[in-house]
Amino acid sequence: MTLPAVIPEETCPTVRQHAGDLSAWGERMKEGRKPRAGDRLLPLGELRRAVAELEGAMQPADKAAVGKWTRALIGGYRVTDSAFRDEKHAETFIHSLSFDLAEFPEDIITRTVHEIRRICKWLPSCAEVYQHAKALMAERQGMLQAARAQIAEHERRQGERQRQQDRLKPENLSPDQQAKVERMFQQMKGGMTTGDGTESYASVENFEAQDGKSGASGGVTPGRAPSVTQRPILRLIQKTTLTLNGKTTFRENR
Repeated sequence: MTLPAVIPEETCPTVRQHAGDLSAWGERMKEGRKPRAGDRLLPLGELRRAVAELEGAMQPADKAAVGKWTRALIGGYRVTDSAFRDEKHAETFIHSLSFDLAEFPEDIITRTVHEIRRICKWLPSCAEVYQHAKALMAERQGMLQAARAQIAEHERRQGERQRQQDRLKPENLSPDQQAKVERMFQQMKGGMTTGDGTESYASVENFEAQDGKSGASGGVTPGRAPSVTQRPILRLIQKTTLTLNGKTTFRENR
């Protein structure tokens, strides 16, 4: 007989596909290590499918299944009269074992029963059975926590990107930033003359915002990449309609 897999392939195909990554993340979380900005994440859609699969695979077994496997476990041992003090003691043991196993899904209970019967020569205590099932369940719980942590990191990064975009909206620019954008726009609008006499327009790829380095005009210099601080503003000019001082000053040609 083939024992049920700890992560069942038929109901958890996405989890099985990414088991290595999810297990590694689970171990990191056990160590108390939090996600970092540069960490590679699984695709959001895959993570959501994995969470749904794992939540389904962690649903407790029904009462009939618990009773069946409890009897199967006890039936695998030669239980003598000395195993229990009396009939009431035996009934209490069976009830306690069923109660403990009832929190696990049926495939975990099945694997627990078969593995214990192969490694324990004598009827185990309820605690031994429970701890064995709990250890099998821990892998699923770790992967579920890892998938949820990656989803949370996706959402955090998306929120950070949105906040960055919001900061560059025209209505959120400070007066100094608006004046800077206006100066760069005027230079882009007027064009610049290259060495061969042809007209060239400023872009993120071709110019660096100087803002005082090349004079009071705060213009841009041809042939150089934009600085880190000016690049978002140049991209804002190129990609959006800016309204400064109550009038539209630039619209991207489409």
